[in-house]
Amino acid sequence: MSDVIRLFIGTSPNGEDYEAEAVLEYSARQCSSLPIDITWMRAAPSGPYAGWQLASGRTPFSGFRWSPPAMCDFEGRAIYADVDFVFHGDLADLWREDVPGVIVTKRPTLAGKVKTCCTLFDCAKAKGHIADLDGLRRMPNPQGYYTTYFKERPDLVSHFASGDWNAIDGFDLADRRIKATHYSRIEHQVHLKHAMARLASQGRTHWYSGPVFQHPNADLQAHFDALLSAAQAAGLTFESFGYGSGVAIARRDFVYAHHASTAVLA
Repeated sequence: MSDVIRLFIGTSPNGEDYEAEAVLEYSARQCSSLPIDITWMRAAPSGPYAGWQLASGRTPFSGFRWSPPAMCDFEGRAIYADVDFVFHGDLADLWREDVPGVIVTKRPTLAGKVKTCCTLFDCAKAKGHIADLDGLRRMPNPQGYYTTYFKERPDLVSHFASGDWNAIDGFDLADRRIKATHYSRIEHQVHLKHAMARLASQGRTHWYSGPVFQHPNADLQAHFDALLSAAQAAGLTFESFGYGSGVAIARRDFVYAHHASTAVLA
């Protein structure tokens, strides 16, 4: 097993979610006892993330979740996470978990849905189950297809043993079981108050065009804000990420049926 963690992050192409990227990278590296090699998975005019069909998911990167095995030539291991994560635990603990099948994920919902927002892959075992890059690129909805594929093959799926690496809107630094917070509901993601203001100043818009609310957990928002300041002080500035693919992405305008906060930010 490599002593360098290969971390693949699904994100937007032109810095729309810069603040989330900065906090994810900073928190992951601060907590990790092993070096981390990050691949930002962005729609692009050329390269491995060019030419994908991006209209099927809520985000412009949903389909990229299944590409880490192919990106690693179906060798070794890889971790995937959405961009809207804050890490609290040592990623080396997840990296070293046993992978009896193909993937390690959060335990499924009562309906049996496989939660793949953070996933550890055994890339060699994925061969024959997950397509190569050309195959994924041709699929209209790889996320939907593989979510169903692995739901129907539970022997290929195991679940986090070292803690909760996908605590959906869960945040309690005193709870040692929570290794990563996934602030998943787009309408109140904690980076949006920063991103929307920055994008407005740049004369641009975010790919999400629905209403934005305060996150119901003020402690999580304060924690994120502090980490963002620390990340920027450490050199993870907007300019340091070298954005600018120029790829146009579909904007998602949807509203959840219920939300916990009523304060509208934008």
